[in-house]
Amino acid sequence: ITEDLNLGRAWISKSLETLNPDEWLGKQVNFGTLARAQAYWISQLSIDPGKIEPYFLLGQTARLLSDPAALVKSMARFAQDIAAEDPKTLQLKRLAESFSPQSEPKRR
Repeated sequence: ITEDLNLGRAWISKSLETLNPDEWLGKQVNFGTLARAQAYWISQLSIDPGKIEPYFLLGQTARLLSDPAALVKSMARFAQDIAAEDPKTLQLKRLAESFSPQSEPKRR
């Protein structure tokens, strides 16, 4: 175990270069691509939780999943903590608010 996160940062930066979520707009994205992208963004958050981009992208891609409301709302809360006035945080907040209570999954 090491305190040095530079190796992890270098790995995730290189991995993130393979993604281009802007190309996905209006297209069907296969689950494997989406899962890989989300894994990279979550990895980035574990190394550097102060960046807004992974919260934003996780929240945006969450709507492609079967239960997007919980993830979108969670990403909006985390984004609010680190960059409350960032335009992407405000977009995430609006997206989270767009889920009606009826769209919430029922808890067992």
